[in-house]
Amino acid sequence: DIFSGLFFVNNIYQIVTDQSYFVQMSDASPFTHLWYNAIHLQSVLIATGIILLLQRLKLSIPSKGIIWLFIVLLSHVAILFLYTPGEDPTRVYYGIETRFASFAIGVAAAYITPTILNLFYNSRIKLFVYNLIAILSAGGMIWIVFTQSDQNEATYLLWMSLFNVLSMLLVFSITVGAPTVTSWLSLKPLHLIGKRSYSY
Repeated sequence: DIFSGLFFVNNIYQIVTDQSYFVQMSDASPFTHLWYNAIHLQSVLIATGIILLLQRLKLSIPSKGIIWLFIVLLSHVAILFLYTPGEDPTRVYYGIETRFASFAIGVAAAYITPTILNLFYNSRIKLFVYNLIAILSAGGMIWIVFTQSDQNEATYLLWMSLFNVLSMLLVFSITVGAPTVTSWLSLKPLHLIGKRSYSY
């Protein structure tokens, strides 16, 4: 666990050694949770390679956004092929090919946001649209967190992918300053927790 954590391959180690996150949850080693750091670094490395490749191709920003959305789609589709209902979901939970979508969708949002802002630049309803996106995305994420179980088949076949999309929409609504979400997220206690949330 220690060595796989140090070299950011803990997720791969747990897949290869057939360690179930869900079976050993009650008495898991603290190092078990380093799978997430491994996924994060692996995602950074993969994304950096793709970004450098797309720069060499000299594509437009909207085109890059579409390519990243396609990468997100491929990662979501990988879940459908790798998850077997009724069996342990660890392979899907730890796999970089299934979890890369969570990172890639953020890159896609970065490329797509300028296009959406230009599209709604002169629109009278843009604030309404941004607030609607904020309410639906935040509400949807909260609903999923409090109603869905990690043992539920639909979590892997639907909710993981939907949660990624809602996360992207929430980040977009924060970026454009939709008051329905920025007003309460900027409250001082939440701001302080947000600054320390990764450490927690």
